[in-house]
Amino acid sequence: MLLTLYEATTGPPQPTDIVVDRRLSELETSIDPVLEQARLWVDQEPLPTVLRTCDVHGDLHSANVLVTDDGPFFLDWENRRRDLALVDLIRPLLVQYYARNDMTFLKEMVSETGNGHEYATSYAERIGPTVYDGHEWYSALIPLGCLCLLEEMKRGTPMWNTCYDLLENLVKER
Repeated sequence: MLLTLYEATTGPPQPTDIVVDRRLSELETSIDPVLEQARLWVDQEPLPTVLRTCDVHGDLHSANVLVTDDGPFFLDWENRRRDLALVDLIRPLLVQYYARNDMTFLKEMVSETGNGHEYATSYAERIGPTVYDGHEWYSALIPLGCLCLLEEMKRGTPMWNTCYDLLENLVKER
């Protein structure tokens, strides 16, 4: 359902390295070993050659989805903004990690195995052409998405701490 929003609001393609540098410009990765390792991961692993910004929900998770006979509806659009679509991909998984402390699905997305990989591949096939001009899944989108979320959240809040913890565990698993 978000694809319609993304398609209607995507900006022009921009080189990924420029988007990443600009998007993470405020995050001081060099003074924190976890953030530095995650940034190295993003810099060293393959990513799409271009990224596009678009309107995103910004706070997507199961409590903001209402399922009716007419289909699902997204609620709580207060955090709608222009950003990388992958923040909508990562946010519900982060909320799941916060609630259950289970990162299995994210590990599968990164390692390209199991149900996580199937989900990631489906995301790439459906959303990829609109937001990064391709159908391929790039596992480095996960740490990039986490870094983007960390940059926008207030440091020290429960969700910032959860995202940092998740990123730290993903970096260790790598």
